[in-house]
Amino acid sequence: MEVFKGYWRPLPAFDRLVWRIIPDPSTRKNEFLTGGIDVLPFVTPEIVPEIQTNPNFRIETVLSTRLMFVGLPVDNPLLADKRVRLALNLAVNKREIIEQLFRGIGAAELTVPLPLTLAERNPKLEGYPYDPDKAQKLLKEAGAIGKTITLEASYNRYTLDREMGEALAGYWEAVGLKVDYKPQDWAAYSPRALRGSPAWPTNPFLMGFGDGRYLADYMYDLWIVKKPGGSRGAVYTKGPDHWDEWVREISLLGLQEPRRRELLYKLQEEILDYAPWVLVLNFKDIYALNNKVDWKPFSNERRDMYDAKPR
Repeated sequence: MEVFKGYWRPLPAFDRLVWRIIPDPSTRKNEFLTGGIDVLPFVTPEIVPEIQTNPNFRIETVLSTRLMFVGLPVDNPLLADKRVRLALNLAVNKREIIEQLFRGIGAAELTVPLPLTLAERNPKLEGYPYDPDKAQKLLKEAGAIGKTITLEASYNRYTLDREMGEALAGYWEAVGLKVDYKPQDWAAYSPRALRGSPAWPTNPFLMGFGDGRYLADYMYDLWIVKKPGGSRGAVYTKGPDHWDEWVREISLLGLQEPRRRELLYKLQEEILDYAPWVLVLNFKDIYALNNKVDWKPFSNERRDMYDAKPR
């Protein structure tokens, strides 16, 4: 990309911007360390110490608008029982995933079904605690101990998505389920998961959601409202009809209207009780930068380099 000299605003500080698409993580890292890349997004946590030891580089982190969750299709006979859906949440040690997999720097614990960047989260809700004993008890009550559940997940789409899926499968197996874990390439995975394809109606699936609009109702509009022709989440969650009515009303209310916050708080509370998703984590995006570049990352994953300047 070359600077357009006739642009009406002040011109960017850099005359030329090159985007390099490098699928392999180790190749990306090596290109950065050898000077082939100046800004490296979505750095995996395990290479952060190596970058930090080099005085020519630095790490910048930002709380992301993107969260990770597992959709639990209620058409699955096993998942039709709310006790099983709750157990799948209680079985997951989110803190361990964050500390061990993300080294305590690449993610934050998700307590409500909204990105942590949004101010309209219900502050009274604390999500699902890690309680494997209660999870196992609920599974026994539901007659689910020893049953097989298939977990679908992508790989190389989100940071450590394959490893997240492996961790989830391990936690579920630890409380008495048999898990068939199926990581897949995003090109094959996304059409079925995002469109609610009949070819994939009942398996739990690991999914990321990024709310670049910073509106609390956006996630619910995509994942629970029963729109004409279906929407992403309604295909799986089949929640109560009044959720649809609430989300439509919320979308018409001003951000400062008390009724909007009242409905959003109620909706978050009911979603946690219904448990249509396993809440996993909220990303903290990690960027590596060459010290010759002055730039701060955005929480919505946009790399708007208009703000970049030489240091």
